Amino acid sequence: MRTLLRIVTTLVALVLVVVIAAVLILTLYFDPNDYKDQLAEAVQTQTGRRVAIEGDIGLSVFPWLGIDVGRLELGNAPGFQEPVFASTERVQIRVKLLPLLKKQIQMDTVTLHGLRLKLARDEQGRGNWEDLAQAGAAESKPPEDPQATPQTSSELPLASLAIGGLDVRQAHVEWVDAQADQKYTLDDVTLTTNAIVSGRPVKLDLKFRVRGDTPEIDGDVSLQSEIEFDLPRQHIRIRSLVLNTALRGAGVPADVLDLRLETRADVDLVAETLNMPEFRAETLGVAVRGAASAEKLLSTPAYNASLKVAEFSPRKLMERLGQAPMVTADPKALSRMSLDTRMSGSTTRLTMERLTARLDDTTLEGRVEMPRFEGPAVRFHLTVDAIDADRYLPPPADDATTPAATPGAAAGAAGGEIPLEALRSLDVLGQLRVGSLKISNLRITDVLLKLTGKDGIIKLNPVQAQLYDGNYDGHMQLNAQGKQLKVSVDEKLTAVQAGPLLKDLLGKDRLTGKATASAKLSFQGADAEAARKTLNGRSSFMFLDGAVKGINIGRMIREAKARLDGKPLPPSNEPVQTDFTELSGSVYFTDGVARNDDLQAKSPLLRVRGKGSADLPKEQVDYLLTTVVVGSGEGQGGKGLEDLKGLQIPIKVTGNLLEPRYQLDLKTLLAAEGKKKGQERLEELIEKKVDEDIQEPVKNLLRDLFR
Repeated sequence: MRTLLRIVTTLVALVLVVVIAAVLILTLYFDPNDYKDQLAEAVQTQTGRRVAIEGDIGLSVFPWLGIDVGRLELGNAPGFQEPVFASTERVQIRVKLLPLLKKQIQMDTVTLHGLRLKLARDEQGRGNWEDLAQAGAAESKPPEDPQATPQTSSELPLASLAIGGLDVRQAHVEWVDAQADQKYTLDDVTLTTNAIVSGRPVKLDLKFRVRGDTPEIDGDVSLQSEIEFDLPRQHIRIRSLVLNTALRGAGVPADVLDLRLETRADVDLVAETLNMPEFRAETLGVAVRGAASAEKLLSTPAYNASLKVAEFSPRKLMERLGQAPMVTADPKALSRMSLDTRMSGSTTRLTMERLTARLDDTTLEGRVEMPRFEGPAVRFHLTVDAIDADRYLPPPADDATTPAATPGAAAGAAGGEIPLEALRSLDVLGQLRVGSLKISNLRITDVLLKLTGKDGIIKLNPVQAQLYDGNYDGHMQLNAQGKQLKVSVDEKLTAVQAGPLLKDLLGKDRLTGKATASAKLSFQGADAEAARKTLNGRSSFMFLDGAVKGINIGRMIREAKARLDGKPLPPSNEPVQTDFTELSGSVYFTDGVARNDDLQAKSPLLRVRGKGSADLPKEQVDYLLTTVVVGSGEGQGGKGLEDLKGLQIPIKVTGNLLEPRYQLDLKTLLAAEGKKKGQERLEELIEKKVDEDIQEPVKNLLRDLFR
């Protein structure tokens, strides 16, 4: 045994002597600078690129096997104008010699100073690095061996890898894309780390300045992180990561974009998983925090995340983004907003569940899904507690058109053009419930809206709501498949108090009563003017126990009669309105012109019939009301009209549709009054000149003639 140990010891000593002798001989008699030309020629043979080694080459062998090179240049790929692809002022790489015998790599700090790297893409989309990547792939490809056992991704050819650190200073990276006409540079790039050893924390510090011209961008970026690598298990633990940016220019959404991101994460490359237990980000006054996890990172990534956006001011955010302040009817609108949701998805889809968003005094809850980004496709189920939409609309202009009372009418009065291409690309299916809604000063509750849209056909069916003691039911369809948008509506109001509705909607309750109405309408065009000109369809209405305000027909008739009789009419404090027990009719729309020929209104004093038209594009009305006095009570100015009972009295309605003029037809009234007086004179003569036996038949014949 002693003899064996002596032999082994002797052999080891001989090996060490030989190694030391070889190192001494190599160091004393071998100068790598003598072989610069051969090295450059070998690289050019392998890559097809020119290499210039201008600085001295330093070589060390023991205990570190290393190389230290001064200025070095690598030529660009053929076809690119810039002659130099990359250059360095100094590169130093050293590896401990003896651990290599155990398949262990222990490297000293890798030094790279003065790197200038110019990446480019030509107008055909070819990159100046692609030939190097292809050469490297071909060189590293092992020979095919059908009997060889394939190596799994988790197997490593080395027992361990240790790097003393990275020291990159004064680096400059340039990106020029001729195809997209873009140019970006990273200046003053500094990257330093401590020792990089598997299983030990590595502190990383990266800083650089970024500049670009399309779009223009300029600013500083810094990244500090502590990372732990477990190479045998292919596991990366990011213990901390802090990213800070201060960017400016036309390419960023604000004058200065200050972003701070903090996170920590675990990455398992074998299992293809990522776990990010927390992250925090803050920019432009908006703070976001959450957590995320992902799987199948290297194949088909899928993720889950929670996201909370702390309360911020959308109005201030718009100001920071350089946008013009949004003018709203309520200057305090858009003051507070927050978001809380859970998300899941992949590179092609997104789902937001347990969604809670708050805007000022409104809370929205529900679920939103995008089963695919391409299109896009949207699915939603949302609930809103209460919202005053008028707060967010622009202040009403002096010449603003009258708002619409129903969704169908609102579609016809849309103020701006509707983009047809956007409608054609829609793939949407969802439901929205609103507890309380105020819009166009209308107050609506229990709103239900179901929306479907695909292939250019968008349907709102049903649309339901409660309003003013009644309810609304309807459905609407938009067809964007042709050159012109086509809209059709079918809607119904039931038992709605018209007075409060019109008071809120128009500011004037010109018509009161319990209203029931229906409409089937259609129009074409993507703006309000086109819609009014092409409006077609039919509607019907009935009002019970109400009044038409702005006109007192009984008073108007009495004033006309008083003028004819030459008698003054005593003053009256009765309201300027015409009461009715029932008001009904139907309206036909033809290319924007509304026609009504069957208006009927009933009251204890009067019977009113009406017919005429209204030109909606021109907002002009031409209408004739025919009034018949049927009673002589004191209500509604009935007193004093006994002698006009049964007389048909026409009233012309003309002028602006919203501010019409009412005019009594005095000629007809005068002719009727003269006819009545002539009849009375003849009856007096009959009583004097005709025998009593035939007086009554003659009077009846006379009355028939005067009708």
